[in-house]
Amino acid sequence: MFVIERENKIWFGGEPRMRFADSGLFRVGKRTGEYFAYGPRDGFKLDGYYKTYGVWVNDQLWIATHKGLAVVTRR
Repeated sequence: MFVIERENKIWFGGEPRMRFADSGLFRVGKRTGEYFAYGPRDGFKLDGYYKTYGVWVNDQLWIATHKGLAVVTRR
């Protein structure tokens, strides 16, 4: 599991909360309490079991999974 605080948001991940419903990557707004679970609409193909590990590099969140390496882009 990992927890990263960045730009008034807390990013965390590890094991998926619900298999095939999320990717194991989550975000909570510190000020608003807004909770977001990443999933298929965000580009994660949920054909397997994700375990995620994250790190910030040059203002980008990189996520390592057993399926490969991904970068989280801002919308």
